[in-house]
Amino acid sequence: MVERDIAVVVVRLADSSPREAHDLVVANPWLFDSGVDEAIDALLTVARRQGDGRRAERLERGRSALRRCREYGAERALIRDVLDRIESLGPTELADAVRVVTDEDLQAELRRRIDGAIDIGDVLAWDHWLSVSIALEQAGGPHSSQVVAPAGIAWDDAERDVWWARQFLDEHDVEGQRQMLRDGTLPLSRSRLERVRLRFRAAHLIAARERDALEVIHLRRSLAMAQVAAEADRDPGLAEEVLAGRQDVFVEGYVL
Repeated sequence: MVERDIAVVVVRLADSSPREAHDLVVANPWLFDSGVDEAIDALLTVARRQGDGRRAERLERGRSALRRCREYGAERALIRDVLDRIESLGPTELADAVRVVTDEDLQAELRRRIDGAIDIGDVLAWDHWLSVSIALEQAGGPHSSQVVAPAGIAWDDAERDVWWARQFLDEHDVEGQRQMLRDGTLPLSRSRLERVRLRFRAAHLIAARERDALEVIHLRRSLAMAQVAAEADRDPGLAEEVLAGRQDVFVEGYVL
């Protein structure tokens, strides 16, 4: 492969989206040949001598992208590139970005970062994990796992509250949760809120230990929504915004 052809591909790599960069590397496996780095170095030397800063910068970015693919493999490099961009994207860009790879792959990479986060500290790693996961959750679609109540059971009020709390937290479609809150009497009864809190603590601990960030976010949003509904008489404006889906709320900080 001559330097001119290498330059064309490396510059394209610099200007590509994460998916385009992945596809370009996969389609050109010769980029991993040992002589390519030396060729890029030579191209950089020429660009700098000629005072072509823009070309040199693009060659540098292309070389960095290629090195990431060599270090992690093309598939994981794509996942890391998508993940690194998530927090800087707007809602529309975010929705497009997370479609590039699966939620499972993004979550696996998030877990790797948390498990290897000794160098930046657990608190920073946890905060990053949650903020990225909120972005993923907001960009994703509903994935309902609603529980259906068994028929023919005569429950007292306490048992009904226990069942309601379980159904509320097991419902992963946030619009379904809002509907459950809207269908009930507001403010949400204290007994139901307490049942939600009891179930939340155990479920949140399990999700955190399993590094299931999206489940952590789901639980924190669920509890926050239930608290807003339980205090609807104190702040009816906030309750209306949350239950209409115009505002998201999350429980922040350490919970357990």
